[in-house]
Amino acid sequence: MKIRQYEVRGKRRKYHILVMDDEKYAWCFDDYPAEDMLMIDGCEEAIQDLRTIYQILEADPSVIIYWPIKKPGGNFIFSPCMHVVMVRPQLQFRWSEWYKLKPKLDRNHQIEDYECSFDPKNAYESLQQFKRKKAYYRIDKYNRKIYKEGILGDTAFFVMPKEQCTEAICRINETFESEYYDGELKTHYIGYILSNQLINKIENDR
Repeated sequence: MKIRQYEVRGKRRKYHILVMDDEKYAWCFDDYPAEDMLMIDGCEEAIQDLRTIYQILEADPSVIIYWPIKKPGGNFIFSPCMHVVMVRPQLQFRWSEWYKLKPKLDRNHQIEDYECSFDPKNAYESLQQFKRKKAYYRIDKYNRKIYKEGILGDTAFFVMPKEQCTEAICRINETFESEYYDGELKTHYIGYILSNQLINKIENDR
């Protein structure tokens, strides 16, 4: 799989920014007060893209991943809908700097495509190895402390520790393996996979 890649100089360093393709049926929104968290809902293809984002971040803490999925007028339930930026904590990326970098995502800053290939099954093995570590509970507690999510402007930001990326991949894999839809929805790590029937309803209600 190839993903567009840009090299952009920030205030103190250069950043490699990967830009995912927009997905028609993907929405990121703030589900407060129902869940008090940011959610990403979408069709199966959209959540496969989300899994790819987690897989890249799990393997590479040096990149910024931008998923431009904001839709005019929000999604079919919640408004507003936002773009997504995800990073690892090691990057120590200031969210406010994003709006200085984003205008530079042009041909002048585009470099060779980022190539990636993943076996989703590897995530399960990695998660089990992590859970067998003596320091598992201490690391897990620390990861949950440094996990961050928030909104700045029209963009939702997620700071994902490596092990949480692994857990997210596993949760998405389990969801894909299940054929059960609860009211045309299936839960993944931070949102729902929408059934084809529900997608059709959304399309018909436009």
